[in-house]
Amino acid sequence: MRKKPTRQGQKLKTLIQYVQRYPSGWKKRLELAELRYEMGHWEEAILDFRWVLIRQPNLSEGLSIRLKLGKMLEIL
Repeated sequence: MRKKPTRQGQKLKTLIQYVQRYPSGWKKRLELAELRYEMGHWEEAILDFRWVLIRQPNLSEGLSIRLKLGKMLEIL
């Protein structure tokens, strides 16, 4: 079941504000990247995923992030 667009929009706004306030926090940046990916904001998602991978190269979710990046880059 997909989330309502207004709920996603509010969460997007909240996460953007959070990462602006705490720019070194990678967990919320990853959450923001995932949300942007789900919403189809791929160019922003790519930047956020890359940011997370640079700062957390041994992240357990690293493989799935790299697969999503590959998919987005292939389509774009």
